[in-house]
Amino acid sequence: MRYKMEILFPPDSELEVRQRIMQLLCLIAGFFILAVFIPANLLQHLPWLLSAGLFLFGLIFLGMLLLARWRDIYLYKSLSLLLLVSLNFSWFFNGGSQGPTSLIFFSAAILFTVIFQGALRWSLLAVLVSNVLALYYAELIFPGHIAPYATPTVRLQDLTVSVPCSILICVLMMMTVLGAYDAAHLRLAQANAQLEATMAEMRVLEGMLPICAACKKIRTQDGQWTMLEVYIEQHSHASFTHGLCPKCLPLYMGDHI
Repeated sequence: MRYKMEILFPPDSELEVRQRIMQLLCLIAGFFILAVFIPANLLQHLPWLLSAGLFLFGLIFLGMLLLARWRDIYLYKSLSLLLLVSLNFSWFFNGGSQGPTSLIFFSAAILFTVIFQGALRWSLLAVLVSNVLALYYAELIFPGHIAPYATPTVRLQDLTVSVPCSILICVLMMMTVLGAYDAAHLRLAQANAQLEATMAEMRVLEGMLPICAACKKIRTQDGQWTMLEVYIEQHSHASFTHGLCPKCLPLYMGDHI
């Protein structure tokens, strides 16, 4: 099965995996922040600073999407920094460890793993883990800095919205990676098939060919006798054009030369 994001990425798109992931994340983050999270927070009467901050982050995410789509500018490091800042902001204004922010850190881990390589990837993952641990210890030491939920019902409502969105982000990123893998696997299979066909054509003219000593016809595998040039044309890319050599020309043309 091939996983393709047909709306965001056309079938003939040649974007790299990390470019697709960045566009996908910016689109989802911007859309859900502005169309889902902020309205839900307002209905739950969460701190207004949370909605104001999320609104700013949502606009920045969409701005990065526009830069990537129409200017081909991919700010990978800026995206990573923005994601960490937004998660830290959400942690303090959205219930801390009791809220959904800790789940979204898993999405950030997948993002860093996909779009970065080598030492930078491991450095960012180390920063991410250290950041999460620091938030837990900060909440333990300074619990008053965390904006709590008004009631358990408000917390349940927030998790009901945020958890499916976090899962969706992870699933879509993995679908993008799997889609790129399937596309590469298909291209490799097609290349192998073409190579095998070419090698098969080359192998046909190898070995011993039964040929008539008189008329020079070739005996095929099914026992039929065919003209030499016809056989070669059928089993290779060669073609023939006929003429007469100087030795045979007098025999066939006679006095007409």
